[in-house]
Amino acid sequence: MAIGSRATDQRHSAAPQWLSLQQAAGIYGVSTDTIRRRVASGDLPAFRCGRRIIRVRAEDLSRLFHEIPR
Repeated sequence: MAIGSRATDQRHSAAPQWLSLQQAAGIYGVSTDTIRRRVASGDLPAFRCGRRIIRVRAEDLSRLFHEIPR
């Protein structure tokens, strides 16, 4: 492995994974309206790119949905 490609791999692994609202809803089997409600309530941070594109971070999404203890 070349030194330059190792630095590139580290940058990509450290960068947050961005998901569309549709992708986020599909991962957890909920509707996009559910994701939008969580964004509107402030429970799920979201970021706007331009006028219409909204993205959420995968790590924020995983913190929102958690396992119920038995």
